Amino acid sequence: MSPRILLATPTFDGKAYCLDFWLRTVREIQQTTPCDVLLVDNSPGDAYTNEIASRGVNVLKSPAHDEPIRALGEARRLLYRHAIERGYDYLFSLEQDLFPPPDIIRHLLSIRTKLPDPLAVVAAPYIVKFLSQDKPPYHTVDALTSVATGLVRSQRSNREVQALVTGLEMSKNPGVHRFHSAGLGCALLDVPLLSKVEVRYSQEERRPDDAYFYQDLERLGVPVHVDTRLLDKVIHIPGNVHSVLSWWSMATSVKNRKPRTAAPEGGPAKGD
Repeated sequence: MSPRILLATPTFDGKAYCLDFWLRTVREIQQTTPCDVLLVDNSPGDAYTNEIASRGVNVLKSPAHDEPIRALGEARRLLYRHAIERGYDYLFSLEQDLFPPPDIIRHLLSIRTKLPDPLAVVAAPYIVKFLSQDKPPYHTVDALTSVATGLVRSQRSNREVQALVTGLEMSKNPGVHRFHSAGLGCALLDVPLLSKVEVRYSQEERRPDDAYFYQDLERLGVPVHVDTRLLDKVIHIPGNVHSVLSWWSMATSVKNRKPRTAAPEGGPAKGD
């Protein structure tokens, strides 16, 4: 019997610029792996909720809040409750400005089913922001990814922040590896896990719910597995509709590339 999968994410009207492109990606995913789709809207008013519903997408309304971290956390709480109460096996969390290849759920699920862990998270990394190179070699391009090795104390703010892995670091070791956290932008979660963690956040410390989520997973001994070969397959397009249009052709070509496979000792990685 095939597992029941919910593809879902919190959203708000600031993501309207990429709604149609995201839904196109989601339909491609559904053709590969059957799943239900849900958006949880925390925008003020009902305009964006109605716009989502007009596209034939299941949408729940979450209360709007002036504090964005609180709005996101409360929307996530509603999303988790829906997944648990409806008896889904997996939640595929896919944020609205991310565009993975059509076989993303199938790929992550194939990794998950081979793991011995009773509960786990399997995720794909993506680029959070590019890093400027202000010293030689200036041509080197690097970026921070959604994946972190752990928490470190920030000298600037004196608070714990995620120690994000860079794209160059990740490309040196393609394959499935354990990390401290991976964000919730493109991640496959066991739904039974959601009842074991409390959705919490801190507006004062500017820590969203996913930071506490992975902190709780570490406390529970739940592993986080990331396939670093997918870094150049999941396209992150923050911004506006113009950035989506300019990136869409590139995203299509990138998604058609073969994922990198782990290289033999001393040899180049395959798939480049």
